[in-house]
Amino acid sequence: MTQQKTAMRFRIQSLETSPSDSQPPYAYQLPAKLPTGRIPSFQVIASLDPQASPFPISEMPSSHQLIIVITTVASNTDADHLARQLIDANLAACVQIEGPITSHYKWDGVAQVSTEFRMTIKTGNACWQDLKKQLLALHPYEQPEILMLPVTDTTDGYLQWVIQHTR
Repeated sequence: MTQQKTAMRFRIQSLETSPSDSQPPYAYQLPAKLPTGRIPSFQVIASLDPQASPFPISEMPSSHQLIIVITTVASNTDADHLARQLIDANLAACVQIEGPITSHYKWDGVAQVSTEFRMTIKTGNACWQDLKKQLLALHPYEQPEILMLPVTDTTDGYLQWVIQHTR
């Protein structure tokens, strides 16, 4: 019987202090004096996957965080046009178009029902401000829905693919 070795990557983070910009996450220092009888607290973040990052995606540098941006447009033609613009500008790694969907809302105080197409845009947080500006400039609506949702977990491979295909 052969025994398989499993690598474990981990980091230790003190719960006693906050990280400083100059220290890596594993280099926190406890205060010089702890109150008598107090036991220092630590958090250990570990992964059995040797390829995995020991840092949860939510704690990665914001430039390496995946986000989802959602918007809607009135036609599939508008959605295709916006998607091409965002992909060509490297502001999105992927744009999915769903629809038609039915939206119920009030506009100028009047209840409305419209057929729309939902766009789900996958990109990195580093692109968010430029993407938002581009959507506002190109969007056919007077006041478009533009929602940004941070992704709290994904595979390392998908995250790297998104980063590679965006600015």
